[in-house]
Amino acid sequence: MKDSFFLCTVPLLFVILPAVGLLLFTSGFFLTRVAIEEKSNTTVPFLSDYPKAEDLSFDEFTRFNRVVILLIDALRYDFVKHKSVDEFASDIDVKPYHNHMKTVTHLIDNYPQHAKLYKFLADPPTTTMQRLKGLTTGSLPTFVDQTSNFNSPRITEDTILHQVSNSGRNSLFAGDDTWMDLFPGRFVYINKIHS
Repeated sequence: MKDSFFLCTVPLLFVILPAVGLLLFTSGFFLTRVAIEEKSNTTVPFLSDYPKAEDLSFDEFTRFNRVVILLIDALRYDFVKHKSVDEFASDIDVKPYHNHMKTVTHLIDNYPQHAKLYKFLADPPTTTMQRLKGLTTGSLPTFVDQTSNFNSPRITEDTILHQVSNSGRNSLFAGDDTWMDLFPGRFVYINKIHS
């Protein structure tokens, strides 16, 4: 009797345990993504405290007339970041790609109020469409999005590009054609390269 119970439960455990493990894995790993279709506007809520707040506009808070965002996909941070001689522990640490982007270094050193270098650490998935969706919407990309990488759907969420065009400004673009799939009609000038 004891042997028959053992013979029935062990195979059952070999079926149930992997099924439970697979369910836990997929529910945590393949997150579902909910897109928020609402768009923010350019009204500033705290202005209502001031007299004649309706006469003020968002443009009065604009610091610059133009912004250039140079986003280079798959460019390593240490290719761009300038290293001084003191930062190298020895000659072995010096790599052939160090300190060759002198224009970037010049802009950062001489115009710190106008030029910034940001280090972006990407978590998987690291395909182009997921990275662009994360960068422009501020959302987290998911592995489910990876299936639509080669047939990128239009982003209908609130993005930085939506805010630029909504404020009456123009966006120009040069680069990977994945942007065209994600943001159709958002650019006044396009120079695309097929990915």
